[in-house]
Amino acid sequence: MAAYASDICLHTSLAASTAAIECAAVNKPTYIIDYDGYPFNRLFDKNKNHILYKKVEDFVNSLDDNFNKIKQNENIENWSEIINQIDNFKDGRAAERIGNYLNDLMFELNKGESKNNSLEIAKNNYINQWGTANVTQTY
Repeated sequence: MAAYASDICLHTSLAASTAAIECAAVNKPTYIIDYDGYPFNRLFDKNKNHILYKKVEDFVNSLDDNFNKIKQNENIENWSEIINQIDNFKDGRAAERIGNYLNDLMFELNKGESKNNSLEIAKNNYINQWGTANVTQTY
């Protein structure tokens, strides 16, 4: 991932902020410029953490302050609340978790189980291995 080789990450869309979240998750100073003026992003509703900018000029004007925060690791702390909502494991094993879940789901479907039974079995296998954190049920 490019974030590991970066000193700072700058993301330019709230419509899909996954790259920014990936950078912040590996403790890289990360900021977002919302070029599109995306109105529906609950993670940054209040921008109390000062990581979101509406214009490039606003970010550029804040560079001195931002670099002081980077030196003191304040930016990383600013992301902690957001990262905790998304990845409470913080172990780098998300791909393994989702891969196991999808494998279990496909296995059950290929055996001829119904969609709902397959989802239930895959969910229960996930819970047995990883616990109930981040498990939701909408089917």
